[in-house]
Amino acid sequence: MKKLLLCVVFVVSGCASSAYESGWNAEKTYDAFHECAQTSFSPGFYFPENADRLVSMSLLSKEEAAKAKSHNVSVGDKECVAYAAYGFNVSQYQFSTNTKKQLVSRSISYTCDRAFVECPGKKITIADGKVISIENIQK
Repeated sequence: MKKLLLCVVFVVSGCASSAYESGWNAEKTYDAFHECAQTSFSPGFYFPENADRLVSMSLLSKEEAAKAKSHNVSVGDKECVAYAAYGFNVSQYQFSTNTKKQLVSRSISYTCDRAFVECPGKKITIADGKVISIENIQK
């Protein structure tokens, strides 16, 4: 019985493996996106009260929520700040994985016709739950 239990624990823990000590993986970034991006569902509509809701859920601090509401994202911010700033209206997703197929980074492109970004748009790259780069999209 003990041998069987150890095998099951190994298999279950291997499903959500991470390239990072923090445990950040595809499932965690997916969950963060779907919770934090609820500030905007369609172009032209932004719901700042949803950024405040993220504070009460301890996903953002008051300062981070204020950054999100002003659409001011910086390198080093939590991924939730970026998602709350620009919402669900993504124009392109990119994922980078290692040889073990573990998520290493995720890039999300937002364009000005779909989200609250300066034209033509921004590409935000996230790794280990933090914004690691912000690039202006070229026309």
